[in-house]
Amino acid sequence: MVELIKYGSYVYEWFYVEQSLHLVLLSSIGAILLWFLFRNQKAKAKEMPWSEQEKIIEAFQPDPLVPEHVNRQFKKRLVESKAGKRIIVDGEDCLNVATHNYLGFADDDEVTQAAAATISK
Repeated sequence: MVELIKYGSYVYEWFYVEQSLHLVLLSSIGAILLWFLFRNQKAKAKEMPWSEQEKIIEAFQPDPLVPEHVNRQFKKRLVESKAGKRIIVDGEDCLNVATHNYLGFADDDEVTQAAAATISK
């Protein structure tokens, strides 16, 4: 009999407490959906006459994609020597960290001559 009472209290708790929370949640979601479906449609944009649309389109001036001012980062640089550990850029001797010449093959004359011979075949 005691077990039946415990089981009955579990059923009561599940049905009335947990199901009521689900019922509140579902009813609030339903109310929100109904509000979106049947809300007042006064906020719709009014139709603009064709002549006004044409005036707005003709007066439109888009912003440039690239700004007019010259940025130092975008200055074109002239590399005056062949790729190696050090290169000459705009007349200045610089350390070259922009190549994949990890083994130094770009500076080796044998490798350069073999590459030229292979290309000319």
